[in-house]
Amino acid sequence: MSFGDLSPPGIAILGCMITLTPGTTTLDIDMDRREMLLHMLDARAPQQAIDAIRNDFEKYLLILFPGRSETP
Repeated sequence: MSFGDLSPPGIAILGCMITLTPGTTTLDIDMDRREMLLHMLDARAPQQAIDAIRNDFEKYLLILFPGRSETP
């Protein structure tokens, strides 16, 4: 899963929130490629799971932990 323009603390929190969700675990965060490697117990609809992470977690973290392009 690639992640948006979050700051490093926002990325770490996103990884923790994903891991705290039942059935998912963040295995690796690659800052250079801006990707997370996830393990999901139910992978029948991976894109729906990613969309849910973006809608439920990432959009709010972008407000709290904006990346470089969103800071003054």
